[in-house]
Amino acid sequence: MLGCKSDKQFLNLKTEILGVSNGVALRTADIYAGCGGLSLGCREAAKESGRAFKPIVAIDIDSEAMSTYVQNFSPSLSFTEDVRRIIDGVSGSEPTESE
Repeated sequence: MLGCKSDKQFLNLKTEILGVSNGVALRTADIYAGCGGLSLGCREAAKESGRAFKPIVAIDIDSEAMSTYVQNFSPSLSFTEDVRRIIDGVSGSEPTESE
């Protein structure tokens, strides 16, 4: 892990791990989004590397969690339903007709 002896050392690294910032926004799809813990980490990583953060889609079955997520991150698309109704393929494979 880049020679770090602890998580704290890793988190405090000043070396840019994501590569050279080219001004392109970090775009995310947050599946099982909850209220946005993963997106918060992505937003902080983007900020630290000098990039904008743009959540494209968020999906969660819990309406209260999704409402909180939308208020905090304003994704381009959000779905409050079972992810299996939206994504019917296998993760990492080509999109299906309905996707």
